Parts: sequence; C-alpha cells; structure tokens
Amino acid sequence: MKQKFHIKDLVPGFILALTFSFMSCIFAPLEYYISDRDEFWFDIYEGAPPVLAMFAAALVLGALVNSLLCVLLRGIGKETVYHWILALETGVIVCFFLQGNFMAGHLPVLDGHEIDWGGPEYRFEQIKSVLLWVLVSGAVVFCGIKFKIANVIKSIGFICAGLFFIMILSLSVGIIGGDSGAVFEKRVEKYRVSDTDLFRFSTDQNLIVLLLDYVDSADVAKMLEEEPEDREIFRDFTYFPDTQGLYPYTHYAIPQILSGKCYENSGSFNDYYIDAMDNSPLLKSLEGRGFAMGLYEPESRYITEEANARLDNLYQRDIHLVRRKRYDLFWLELVGFRYLPYPLKPLCKVTDLEEFEEMKSEPPEGEPEDFSWNNYDFFRRLWDWDIDKTDQKCFRFIHLKGWHKTHDTDLDGYFTLDPVSDDDALRVCFKLAREFLDKLRSAGVYDNSAILIMADHGDNREGFGQNPAFFVKGINESHEMKTSEARLSYADLQEIFEDLLDGADSGKLEQYGKTGEGRRFLWYEYKSKAPMVEYMQTGGVNDGETFVPTGRVFDAK
Repeated sequence: MKQKFHIKDLVPGFILALTFSFMSCIFAPLEYYISDRDEFWFDIYEGAPPVLAMFAAALVLGALVNSLLCVLLRGIGKETVYHWILALETGVIVCFFLQGNFMAGHLPVLDGHEIDWGGPEYRFEQIKSVLLWVLVSGAVVFCGIKFKIANVIKSIGFICAGLFFIMILSLSVGIIGGDSGAVFEKRVEKYRVSDTDLFRFSTDQNLIVLLLDYVDSADVAKMLEEEPEDREIFRDFTYFPDTQGLYPYTHYAIPQILSGKCYENSGSFNDYYIDAMDNSPLLKSLEGRGFAMGLYEPESRYITEEANARLDNLYQRDIHLVRRKRYDLFWLELVGFRYLPYPLKPLCKVTDLEEFEEMKSEPPEGEPEDFSWNNYDFFRRLWDWDIDKTDQKCFRFIHLKGWHKTHDTDLDGYFTLDPVSDDDALRVCFKLAREFLDKLRSAGVYDNSAILIMADHGDNREGFGQNPAFFVKGINESHEMKTSEARLSYADLQEIFEDLLDGADSGKLEQYGKTGEGRRFLWYEYKSKAPMVEYMQTGGVNDGETFVPTGRVFDAK
C-alpha cells in the first residue's frame, strides 16, 4: 500500500547524509590538520576550499540518494524497508566514528613502507574491527525488532546530534589547546629551501654534512664485512659503528643534530625548532668564523626572516595548491586509512604524507628549484653540475633520502618503479657517497674539508632506530678507512662539530666515547600523541640488556 509522502520524511535521510559528509570530509581532515599542522606546507585557507567542495558534493549525493530511496520505497508501500536502510546507515556512521576515533591507536606509520594489512601485527586489530561492526549491526537489528523500526528512526536526530557535539568539542579543544592563532595563521607566501649553491665549496675550509636518512650502522657494518672493497669509498674516514642517536625518527632528530637541543614533547614543535636553530651553537660558531651556510633540509621549519639572513639557499615565493583532484582523493584515502574497518583498509593506497609535497606549484621559470632529497635527483646534479669554488668558508648540510622507504633509485642512480631490495638500496647510498666524494676530490676541495657522512637515525622497524651510521673525516686527514669502537652519542655533536672546525682529525672524537656513562635516547611512536619515554644505554649501542627506561616520561602537551 502506497504511503502518503511528506517533505518531513526526507529529514532523517538528510541528517544522516550531513553527519557522514561532515565527519569524513570536514572533521577528519581538519583534525588531521590541527594535530599535525607543522607537517603540512599549506595553510588552512589554501587547503580548505577543495575540502569544502568535497563536503558539498558528498552531502548533495548522500541526500539525493536517501531522498530517492524515500520517495521510491514509500511509493511502493515499502516504508519499513526504507526505515531499515536508515537504521543501518546510522550503524555504519557510528562504526566509522568509533573506528576512526577510538580504535586508531595501532595503525601502521605512514613513512613510505608498504603496509601488510594481513600481517600478524594487525591480526588482533582485524578481529576487534570485525567484532565492532558485528556488535553494532546486531544492536541495530535488535533495537529495530525489539522497539519497532519506526520508533528507532525517531532517535536518529539525537544520535547524530551527539556525534556532532563530540566532533565540535574535539575540534574546539584541538584549536584552543594547540594555539588557535597558529592554526589560522596565513602561510601562503613562504621561504622555500632551494638548491642554490648546493655545490659551492670553499678553497679555504669546508664543513660538509652528507646525511643519508634511515641508514642503520649495523647494516653498514654487515655490508662492509661482506664487501670489504667498499671500504675504499670511505678512505680517510673513521667509522664509528657504536654511535647512538637521540631519536628514532627524522622529525625530532634533525633539529637536535643541528642545535644540540632536545624536544621533550612540550609546547609547539615549530616554536622549539625555530628557537633551537636561532640559538644553535653550531650556526653561531659558523657565523662567527665567517662561513657561508646552506641547509639543504627538505622538511625544514627554519624558514623565517632570521633564517633567510643566515642561509644562502632560502628564497621567497608564493606557493599554491595544484593537482586538486588528487588532493581530494588523497584526503579520502587518509580518512579511509583511519576510519574504514580493517578488511577494507587495503583499498587506501596511502603510505606517506610526503605526497602532499607533490601538490604544490612549481617555481616560476628562472627561479631556483626547490631542493629535492631524492637520491636520483642528487645523482643528476652530481652528473650535470660543476663545483663552484669560492674563497669564503662554506658549510653545507645536505639531507638526502638515503635508505628511507620507498626505495626508488636503481643501482645506476636512476629513478625506478621496479622493486629495489634493501641491500641494493644500501648499495645506492654507498654509490652516492662515492660519487660525491670523488667530485669533491676532482675539484680540489676535498682535503680542506671536514666531512661527516651520517644518518639521522637507524632502522626503527625491528628495533628502536638508535644506531645511525656515522663516518667522520677531518681536514687534511689521510689514511685507510679506520673503525673506532668509541661509544659516541649525538648528544655530543655540537662539541664534535666545533673540534672539526678547529682542525681536529677524527681520532680526537674518541674522547667523547662513553665508557660506563649512560647515553640518552628518547623513544616515541611515529605521529603519535603518546608519551615520549627516556632510555639510557650503559653498554654497547645494540645491547638490549643495558638499554633500559629511566622512568622519565614526557607527556604530549
């Protein structure tokens, strides 16, 4: 029997469409942005319009589908079927909300690694996810039968209002607690890190840091043992395999390396970064010694007016969002990565937030290119560019992708989509170091250079990432590659840099070896608001029995 149609019958379907569209297209992206604002190169004004357009499209589509279902099913006397559809939609929205906000604590890190969703580490999460959907679906069916489905539909407005209240409250707390001024700061025109003067070196004195991301010292030691001829790459260097870093990931490691100051999970990371760099003993010493400075750091937050006055490779230009369709799709993948049930998460191919970097406008013709950390881009520069010599002393800090996943450079130094094994990726790092050092030798700016070939952290997939590769050559140092068992710590890097600037060779660094003293390490989960835990290593860097928590824990604030 046909049911008489009223406009008010469309309201429950519209409310559900509005709730789901707001949650997936506004709340989830905005929460991501507020939580990790420093990870995004664009400001909220640049990033919001396409997201709002996505929300409008989702709302119109959802409301239209529910309206058509209402009209059609009521028209053929199937109002009860329509009510069941609305009830199940409500259950889906509740499941999405719970999955994305209360069951997202064990998601894999988005650091470029291929995600094995079927792996044993996610088995329990798979079970919990399926159980959630089964229980909520069962509750919907039970309530629909027990209390009559027509009565259940009357509660849709209250359920959605409750979800809206929680979402608005969460966003408000995030904005107020995370410095609302920073969230709404306009950042369209910025200083960018360019490749200007990348190969400009001094005939007087150079301090060069070639930082290869993610390279673990244990892997380096193994390869040098298996292929001893590779030791020739590092002739004149001393290798310190028992070196310990302070952080397991790049985010906090880089400013600590450059400044010696540790971030302890308190206050704005961006403010910490700028303050640490403004007051870096290394940069102040270089300024006092008259060095030209270039920081080729792809994720640098040191892009202020003060930094521009110090550094040779910053420049200012307007940057805008391009590839907006891909931008929308990428946000949907990120939302699905967090909100979808585990069996459906493989549909989201996102593995690294770095893809946002590919959505910014290219520099105008004639302006310097943005610095690229990709290994294959650095090879291209090695092959195509000449060394530019100057009599001014030079500091160059060059942060490259190194061993970081995903591996996309083949053994000839070219970009590839073919699989590259971990061993071959490390050989690429060795090849890159060899060609860079040979280029310095050929130009006659090698002997007068203090050079560090190092990593920001080690492999944190199997352990803590506490053992970064660390090679050092002092000015005019000449010998076969040496290996030192000195137990170094990145906590001493500022003093090490100063010694090298004073002309010390790598042998002097052994004085910083910790014999019996503890070496500090700060562990945290990648992209997590979980507490940061302090460890102390009193033995060898990879000795698990002497690597213990101190009891000091730094909560996120």
